[in-house]
Amino acid sequence: RVCGASHVRLAEPHPWRREAAMGLGAASVYSYYSEVLHATHGRGDDYVIEATNSADGPEHAAQVARIGGRVTLVGIPDAEDFTLN
Repeated sequence: RVCGASHVRLAEPHPWRREAAMGLGAASVYSYYSEVLHATHGRGDDYVIEATNSADGPEHAAQVARIGGRVTLVGIPDAEDFTLN
């Protein structure tokens, strides 16, 4: 939000991190990435930041980015676990 985002969404499986995100200014938080697609009526988000070490993280980030959207990978899993379909 400091950089000008009008709406910040977070997909996070851990409840305590969801609470922290709301306290830090996230507009909405979800427990699973696919809920973001539902919230955007299937459109996806303009800009997605993936910041996990999950092998599925890059794929999930790509799925919730809109067509023509941008994805930034911050958390990258071990090389042998990383695939993007």
